[in-house]
Amino acid sequence: MPNRHFHKKIQAGNELHDINVPVLMWVEDEIHFYFSPALDLSGYGETDIEAEKSFEYNLEEFVKYTAHKKVLQEELTRLGWKVNVKKKKFAAPEKEFLENTNESYREIINKPGVVTLAF
Repeated sequence: MPNRHFHKKIQAGNELHDINVPVLMWVEDEIHFYFSPALDLSGYGETDIEAEKSFEYNLEEFVKYTAHKKVLQEELTRLGWKVNVKKKKFAAPEKEFLENTNESYREIINKPGVVTLAF
C-alpha cells in the first residue's frame, strides 16, 4: 500500500473544513486498517476501500460533532495541533510529538507491514 495523506472537504454548519492528514495503513488478520495519529482516528474493513470509507465516515463525524459543540479548536490543541485562530490555520503535530504522547501510534508503527508516512 502506498504512503498517503487523506484529503477531504467537510461541511460542518456554515464552515467548510479542508482536512489533509497523514494516515497509516496496514492489514492484520485479513482486516484493513486506516489510522490517523494526528487525529487519533481509525477506520477498518474487509477491503482497503471499506477501511477508507470507514475512516472517512469517522473523520466526518469527528469534524461535524466537534464543530457543532464548538470544541474543534480545543480538541485539535489537545491532540498537539498548532492552531492559528486569526488565520484559521491548523498544523498537525510533528512525528516526534506523536511518538512521545500517542501510545496507539507507538504500538502501530512497530507492527509488521505498517506503511508509515514521512511527516
